[in-house]
Amino acid sequence: MIRAFYGSSFTYNGETGEQDYNSERMKDFFTACKAMDSIGAEVGVTAIWSMSSLIKNSPSTNTDNFQLGCPGIVVKDDWNATLKNYREFMKNTVLSLKANGVNNLKYFFAYTECNNSFNGDDLDSNGNPTDTIVGDREYDRLYPLYNDLITALDGGLKDAGLRDQYKIVGPCDNWRADDGSEPISLLVKYTVENLADKVDIIGSHNGYDRANEYVNDMYYEIPPQKLTYPMEQAKKIGKEYWIDEYNVATTVYGYEKKRIAVQNPWKGVAVGAMMNSVMNMGDVSNLFLWTLWDEQWPDNTNNDK
Repeated sequence: MIRAFYGSSFTYNGETGEQDYNSERMKDFFTACKAMDSIGAEVGVTAIWSMSSLIKNSPSTNTDNFQLGCPGIVVKDDWNATLKNYREFMKNTVLSLKANGVNNLKYFFAYTECNNSFNGDDLDSNGNPTDTIVGDREYDRLYPLYNDLITALDGGLKDAGLRDQYKIVGPCDNWRADDGSEPISLLVKYTVENLADKVDIIGSHNGYDRANEYVNDMYYEIPPQKLTYPMEQAKKIGKEYWIDEYNVATTVYGYEKKRIAVQNPWKGVAVGAMMNSVMNMGDVSNLFLWTLWDEQWPDNTNNDK
């Protein structure tokens, strides 16, 4: 299965100010999905990557190739109009997928690390975002906005008459930086308690399991400590539990921050230990290995480096 980016930067026409679901970018997207289908791979995409771009009241018209915003959707100072546009965007997205023969895209991730939506509003003395802590995340402010967007996403799929053909995975939050006051991420808890009728699969990022050295066998021991409780909560309401970003690192993780490939071969062993541990637990239905920053993938375009 492939987890990929999707957003209105694929559809928005900056000249007309309209969404074009047959744009060149969308045609490329359809082609990529069909290529995955040809090898038997299902696809899950972001239902707009950044929740923060929807709620921070700053309309975007940027259509750069990897624009993480949502051009053409946000209406400044009008949350209800933004929600209406978003619902319409998701309706037309799935109608366009079906019209173009894309049948292996079955999942929408909502929304990537959405509990960081307000993180960075406050800057330190050097102008850098403050550390991610629960206080910065303003959960009481976040919950109703997240609820509104999930409701709009669910509504858009229903408006298209295709709700039963897609699954919503949420909240896809960045759990690892919560303050430990709960044995479960706060947005997972909120989703389980309030949105079980709209979210089909409980998904959360568990970030990096950390030990002092990659040879440390704690990488097998950590997952049950972190995952048992949230898995049980998802299971109680009849939901699958997905980990939509996971990896391992050492406590000194400069490589990942600098986006430099980790050279230590023991990292592969540590990843294997972590994944074996999760598989042996039994109740995690899916796990996506987050390797964008820290793996080398040899190919014939860079002399196998």
